[in-house]
Amino acid sequence: MSKVFEPESRLEDWLPSSLHNTVVNPTPETHVSILDDKAILLNLDTGAYHALNSVGTVIWENIAPDCTLADIHAILCDRYEVAEETAREDLLELVIRLYHLGVVTLERRP
Repeated sequence: MSKVFEPESRLEDWLPSSLHNTVVNPTPETHVSILDDKAILLNLDTGAYHALNSVGTVIWENIAPDCTLADIHAILCDRYEVAEETAREDLLELVIRLYHLGVVTLERRP
């Protein structure tokens, strides 16, 4: 059974060690517009929005119920000439920011 992230635990504490069993999902109130290689995410409830660059858009396009953060990390490493640690740090930074904007949820799986 999966477990949705609980706000009382610090996301920054458990997420870095949970790439293989964490799935990111857009919230139902998230609207996205993609033009070329850029995306704009909008939380329709709060009005908060976030613009994604081309790498952020690749991350967004690979958010899927069966795709873990480790899967997205591997896609980034394959697609771009980047150190694994740099890709991991950038991925986590973006996911944490999107979570705090309310445009994604995080789900830990066993």
